[in-house]
Amino acid sequence: MSEPLKELRAQRDLIQTHLTWLDTQIAAAEGCAAQHPASPDQPSALPSDAAPTPKVAEAPTVAAAQHRASHEPTIPPASAIKIDQERQLATRTSDVRSAQLGCFLFFVGSILLFLFCLFGLPYLID
Repeated sequence: MSEPLKELRAQRDLIQTHLTWLDTQIAAAEGCAAQHPASPDQPSALPSDAAPTPKVAEAPTVAAAQHRASHEPTIPPASAIKIDQERQLATRTSDVRSAQLGCFLFFVGSILLFLFCLFGLPYLID
């Protein structure tokens, strides 16, 4: 088996274990204690006996990544999420307001340039 194929299979297995972990976290967040069974189109999280995954030289890195993925991330309290959403709304409002102000200034500047070209430029050319 070629080296890139071994690495791709190892990465696939890591991603599958991460997806399994995500499914358990989602189930826990929804209040379900049971894990969702894997759908038929998804391969199992463990490598099958038919296609064993060879040990990669970077096994400590893989083990460290799996160890980090096994810890539950901290979820901010609902008040922090609400404050963040309010800040985003305020930012969008100020962005819209600054865009309106910029358009208005562009409009006024173009009117002034037009008036200068219409009335002021002929006097400067003479």
